Amino acid sequence: MKIENARKIVNYLNLMEFEARLNESYSGRCMYGAFTAGVTVQSVGHVEMAMQALNIDDYQRTDSMGRDTIVY
Repeated sequence: MKIENARKIVNYLNLMEFEARLNESYSGRCMYGAFTAGVTVQSVGHVEMAMQALNIDDYQRTDSMGRDTIVY
């Protein structure tokens, strides 16, 4: 996910009183050392809602982190 889009999503979700955190340098499964921006949330649906509201069209993948999920 592009860093600009991740920032917009986190700001939007926090304004809507959903907990969201920005991870500027996430490197997860099958990324082989590459880094990208990500948004950590409890529900992927919150990120999808924010992307629709902000008119963001960006490629996204998810990775479970126990209680939370990162969308990157």
